[in-house]
Amino acid sequence: MHVYLPSYMVLDGRRTAALFDALAEAANPQGGWSYQPGKSSRLEPTCWALLARGLEPAHDVRSDASHKAFLDSCRRPKGWLVEDDSWPVNVAFNALVAFTSLNRRDLATEETIRALVASLATSKGVQFPQTASFRQDNSLQGWAWLDTTFSWVEPTAWGMLVLHKAIQAGMVSEASARARIAEAERLLIDRCCHEGGWNFGNANVMGQDLFPHVPTTAIALLALQGRREEPAITRSLAFLEAHWADEPSALALGLTMICLRTYGRPVDEIERQLLTHEQQRLERRTTAGNDREPQNLHAMAVALTALSLSDHDTFRI
Repeated sequence: MHVYLPSYMVLDGRRTAALFDALAEAANPQGGWSYQPGKSSRLEPTCWALLARGLEPAHDVRSDASHKAFLDSCRRPKGWLVEDDSWPVNVAFNALVAFTSLNRRDLATEETIRALVASLATSKGVQFPQTASFRQDNSLQGWAWLDTTFSWVEPTAWGMLVLHKAIQAGMVSEASARARIAEAERLLIDRCCHEGGWNFGNANVMGQDLFPHVPTTAIALLALQGRREEPAITRSLAFLEAHWADEPSALALGLTMICLRTYGRPVDEIERQLLTHEQQRLERRTTAGNDREPQNLHAMAVALTALSLSDHDTFRI
């Protein structure tokens, strides 16, 4: 008897394998991945690609030697990584490097991971005086994109995830790390939008409530998974489950799927849409005469990570 299965279920294994192949082919010869093929390797897409590859069945870590070499080439004093010496340190991307290295210990020595975690642990967004223009508590310090600037949602979330993982690995003073995490939790809860979810940095400006965004909400919720009974978290989960389809990009779908799977929420429909999205993208790429369609390698790597997580504890803290 013939049993019909939806195409996304039939294609699941093959599509994931095809995505892994496409990701491998898109790597730069000298190691690492760029945001788009043919560009210089960057930390963010490289880390997401390495997180995804670490979830690939029977993955041979030796195949990542050139990508490890790229990360090593970016290392600077105090453990920071920068692709170009003329650029400032991007704290959020360094936190992503640390998070990746803590999940994939083959990519860095314990000494280099400890150095990076130590620098991240002491990096703080600056405090500002209270002002009527913003309703948030400006004294709270999380992490900034660049040192000596204001705390933002995404860097703060990644900094928290790193410290949680570093505590588990015994690579940081637990007391001081938990103190940083506690203040960062207060900051994110304080910055939560009125209806739940998070904007990029503020929830309210000049008396106007700002709109939450799906990707930033997913990342913030991952960092706050230890505070599930907090009203801001329950509101934000409700927002994400109600509005994930409003931003149907591979990046937003992938981050949402990672977040909701970590929280034990249903992700079947998100998975179906993400698989369909990536299937159609690859089909367009392989259509004769259409090989110049722009590729977002960062989004592809996030999508592949989401589709490969299953029961892995990569993002659980």
